[in-house]
This record gives sequence, structure tokens and C-alpha cells, in this order.
Amino acid sequence: MALYILQAKMKTLFILSALLFLMACTESKTANSTNPIAKKKIKTDTIKVDNITRIEPKITKQTTLFEIAGNYILEDNDTDCKFDLSLYYKNDQLFYQLNTHTRKLADKAEIELNEEKDGYYITFNNIEWSENEGALDDDGEQIDKELVLPTTVQGVLYKDKISIQNTGNAMNYYVKIGECDLKFIHLIRQ
Repeated sequence: MALYILQAKMKTLFILSALLFLMACTESKTANSTNPIAKKKIKTDTIKVDNITRIEPKITKQTTLFEIAGNYILEDNDTDCKFDLSLYYKNDQLFYQLNTHTRKLADKAEIELNEEKDGYYITFNNIEWSENEGALDDDGEQIDKELVLPTTVQGVLYKDKISIQNTGNAMNYYVKIGECDLKFIHLIRQ
């Protein structure tokens, strides 16, 4: 009798496991069919880092989470900083044009999906920083005396807003865009 009950319980357990497996497969197919990006054929980039080759989806205008192209202006109007940024696509490549009161810059911009997969990290190429002393010792002296000025500016892009940390602190001193006397540059898309 005990053997019969054990066999019945195992049979029931097997049937429940099979049903759960089928339900999980059905949910996965349903989720993918409602995702507009999943329906599209996504281009990939092959990236080699430390002798490890990774294939990552290539982000294009058609596969972005939200509209990126447009004109961005300073969110804070209480500053003397003039900062106009335009993002646009040309041949499926993202470009920027930046105008301040002293410079006009234009080049490629790159975006990378953030960890939460709800926004992007954005990199503007060929923008030389105004100042960079890097890490400082306890006396406020530059540790690495041979630092070169970086030529990329990074920020965070989320929906209609771009945020750039423009200056460092007492332990890591830098100024990315000297024309703007702001710790954080917050831009909103018009």
C-alpha cells in the first residue's frame, strides 16, 4: 500500500513539473512576441576584450528604447553657461553637435545600455577636457604628473534627459567643459 501511494505521489509530481515547464515556455514565447524589439532582426557587434570574444546587440535608431535624436538645452536657466546639444543619426550612426559660447564641436556619439536596461550611457568623442589633475594626495598635490587630458565626455541618457558630471572633487580634480561652471550639466530634449 505504501509503495502504491509513493508511486502515485511521484506520478503527480512528474505531471506538475511537466505542466510548470510548459507554462514557462509559453510565457517566454508570449513575452518575446509582444516585445517589438524581439520581432526585429537585431544587428550585432563582435567585441574582443582580453582575448574573449563577445557578441553584443548593436544599438541602432530602430532598436533604441526611446527617441534619442533631437535638440537638448540646459535644464537650469539660472546660469551663464550656454550649452546647446543636438543628437542626430546619419547612416545608422549617432552624431552630436555641441555649441558653447567659446566652441563648436561635432563628432560621433556612442550609446551603451545601462545595467537596469532602462537607459543609456552616452559618450561624446573628441571633446578635450578643460582640466584634469586626476587623483590628488592628502596635500592636494597631483599624484600622476604626466596625465593627458581625456578626449571623451560621458554622461547618462534617460528618456528626454542627459546628465553629465562636469567637475570632480577635492580627491579627484577635473573640469570636463570649462565654459560651464556647473558641477552637473542637466540637459532636456525640446
